[in-house]
Amino acid sequence: MYPTKTFDSKPVYRNRNQERDNPPIEDANRLRINNAIRAYKVLLIDQNGTNFGAVSINEATVKAREAGLDLVEVSPEVTPPVCRIMDFGKYIFEQKKKQKENFHKAPEPHEIRLSTGIGQSDLEIKAKKALEFLNDGSKVTLSFKLRGRELKKMDLVDAVVQRFFVLVQTKSTLENKGGVYVLIPKNA
Repeated sequence: MYPTKTFDSKPVYRNRNQERDNPPIEDANRLRINNAIRAYKVLLIDQNGTNFGAVSINEATVKAREAGLDLVEVSPEVTPPVCRIMDFGKYIFEQKKKQKENFHKAPEPHEIRLSTGIGQSDLEIKAKKALEFLNDGSKVTLSFKLRGRELKKMDLVDAVVQRFFVLVQTKSTLENKGGVYVLIPKNA
């Protein structure tokens, strides 16, 4: 553990392993806060959005300290850099929340098990369930329970797959990936 500086310049101890496993978002965004800001003059915006114009860094830190908030360098690439008075912890929380919302998770693929001796009514029930999955945007994998001599009669498997695909062809396309049959929704 090693000390780092805070706003009041009291040391706060953090664990290096924790930062390596969970890097702080401020490192990702390269934002400087409070005493880490290196400019002599900054364009200051307070928590209400009022623009104070170019002020010295000392005056900006005093205003931030009076408000009980942090001074954050929002735009370091301009001269003088733009700094905003805000609650940095709340800002980081909102940024993480936006990242989670923007992360699109792919729908989980579903599996439907068939056999070579399946009846037409059972096939229709399984096709109805497959259509529900396809309407949700999920891929559907068709797997087979093969026993004994059925393992050598793959033409029976192909016949069942074709009968099944006729029932769901309006909503999907069929792919054969080395003996694994996958139904992919047409809108994806």
